[in-house]
Amino acid sequence: MAACVSMSSGCQLKGDVLGSSEDSLSPHRQERHSEFAVLSALKDMPRARCRRKGRRQRHINSRAARALTQTRTPPPPSLQEPAMPTALRELYMLSGMPEGFVPYQAQHFILQTMQRCLEQNAFQFAQKWLVSESQALGWTCPEALELHIFFRVLAKQQRKVRSDTFQEICRTVKDWQDSISNIRHAAVHRLAQDRSLLIEMSHAAVGFSRDLGASSSAAKFHRLSSFLKKVLPKSEPRGFQPTHDVVSQASSQKARLVHLIDRLRLLPRPIKKVLLLVEEEFTLGVQHFLQDEFPMRLNAKEES
Repeated sequence: MAACVSMSSGCQLKGDVLGSSEDSLSPHRQERHSEFAVLSALKDMPRARCRRKGRRQRHINSRAARALTQTRTPPPPSLQEPAMPTALRELYMLSGMPEGFVPYQAQHFILQTMQRCLEQNAFQFAQKWLVSESQALGWTCPEALELHIFFRVLAKQQRKVRSDTFQEICRTVKDWQDSISNIRHAAVHRLAQDRSLLIEMSHAAVGFSRDLGASSSAAKFHRLSSFLKKVLPKSEPRGFQPTHDVVSQASSQKARLVHLIDRLRLLPRPIKKVLLLVEEEFTLGVQHFLQDEFPMRLNAKEES
C-alpha cells in the first residue's frame, strides 16, 4: 500500500514539475515533454504482468516457428535465384554505371549458353529437313552450324521443298531472323548487353525454338527469361536500342563497354575489391542456374 502511495505521489510530482515548465515551451516541445512524463511514470510501475505477457508471446512465437520449419521444404538449388545484391547496385550507382548494367562475365555466360542451345535446335531441324544441304555445308555437329547462314539456307530451300509443314515453319521462323542473329553476333563479338536486351533476346529464343519444334528448349528459355527478370534489377530507359544494323551496333556497344570499364578502373582500390567479390558471387549463381537448365551434351538428341 505504501509502495502504491509513493509511486502515485512520485508520478504526480513528475507531472507537476513538467507541467510547470510546459507553459513556457513551444507546442512541439510540450508534446515531447508529455511523452517523457508518460514514459517516466511507466518505468515505476510493476513489471510482473509485462514479463508474463512477454514469456507467453515468446512461447507462441517459438511454436509457430517450429511448425513453419517442419512444414516448409527448401526449394531446389536451381530455383534459388541469386538476386542482384543491394551492395552491387549501390556500387554501380556510385561508379556511375547505369541501373540495368549486368556484370560482364555473367552476361557473357548467358549469351554463350543461348547461342549454343539455339545452334543445337537449328542443327536438329536441319538434320530432319535439310540432310543433303547439311552434308554439303559440313554441318556435322551443332558447333559447325552458324545461325546467320542457317537463315540463308532456310530462305533458299523454302522455294524448293514442297511441304506445307516446311513452308509454314519457314514463314514463322523468318520473323526471328534479326533477333536471333543479334544473339549470335553479341555472343561472338562479346558485346555488352543490359537487362532489357537480355530479356528481349530470351523471348526471341523462346519463339525461335518453339517454331522449330524444340519444345523442351523453348521451355528452358522461358525459365531463363523468368530467371533474368527476378535476379536483375529493373532499369531506366536504356541509352542504346537494339538495331538491325549489326555493324553499327557492334561499334557503338564496344565504345560503350570501353567507357564503362574505364569507369570501373578509376574506382578506389578498396571499393574495386569489394565490387569484384560481389560480382563474382552473383556470376557464380548465374552460372549454376545455366548449368542446371542447359547442361553440356556430347551428343545432340532430337527435342520432343
